[in-house]
Amino acid sequence: HCETKNIYLLKKTISYNEKGIQEEKNFSNSRGEEKKRKEKKRKEKPNIKVEQAKVLEELKKLIGKPIPQVDKIEWPTTLGVKVEGDNIVGLSLNNQWLMILPEQITDLKSLQEFYLSGNRFIYGLPESIGDFKSLKKLSLSKNQLTTLPESIGNLFSLIELNLFKNQLSSLPESIGALKSLQTLDLSHCNFWTLPESIGGLKSLKKLRLIRNRFSSLPESISNLNSLQELALRYNQLTELPEFISNLKSLENLDLENNKLSSLPESLGDLKSLKDLNLRHNELTILP
Repeated sequence: HCETKNIYLLKKTISYNEKGIQEEKNFSNSRGEEKKRKEKKRKEKPNIKVEQAKVLEELKKLIGKPIPQVDKIEWPTTLGVKVEGDNIVGLSLNNQWLMILPEQITDLKSLQEFYLSGNRFIYGLPESIGDFKSLKKLSLSKNQLTTLPESIGNLFSLIELNLFKNQLSSLPESIGALKSLQTLDLSHCNFWTLPESIGGLKSLKKLRLIRNRFSSLPESISNLNSLQELALRYNQLTELPEFISNLKSLENLDLENNKLSSLPESLGDLKSLKDLNLRHNELTILP
């Protein structure tokens, strides 16, 4: 087919010399089509570093299909690789029923976004997950995880960590080392407390603890000075501590569906608060 195509292009070139502008248009179109074909081929087989290409090959064996190149990875992308220059910077392996990750995965040194939702990491994650020094977004929702490795605290560049809908009841102390973390979603798990070190998350803006087992607010969150959103709906909170007033940046506090019968006076000290949801509690009086 390639030979025929080349002859076709050659004929168009010759025709252009004979017939002028009309044929030039056709030739341009053919070149445009050729460019599109090359672009499609590039997306199917991106030009990346050898060791990173090997990782894609290993993943292809694990999931039974190639991983297409995409311009950006966003929901609902289930399978995709994002390339910048000759580096893989984004990888989505959502809903692939993975139970393990290949050892070579840490060769993706430039990885910034890693989406692993909807898999089956029932044996946990490898310690090597902490080797992704450039990682900014990590999604591990819906994975039946019961523990996280201590090495999670080595992801110093991490901005978003999504652990929604797992079997987690505790976090490693090392979580407090994530100084860049801005969003932490621990909703739909089995948490009833949080480690003291959580107060070290100085950049944290959003903390989602929806549908857990909290009966009281862990004092460790009182140091989250940057926190703007705290979601605690569907827990078993019976009271709010006075230290809630420490959260000076708090704008959104969601306490729907708890067992609160009263609120502390200090709640009035939250000068930045814009949205307070107290529906479906047992309140009889407000401060």
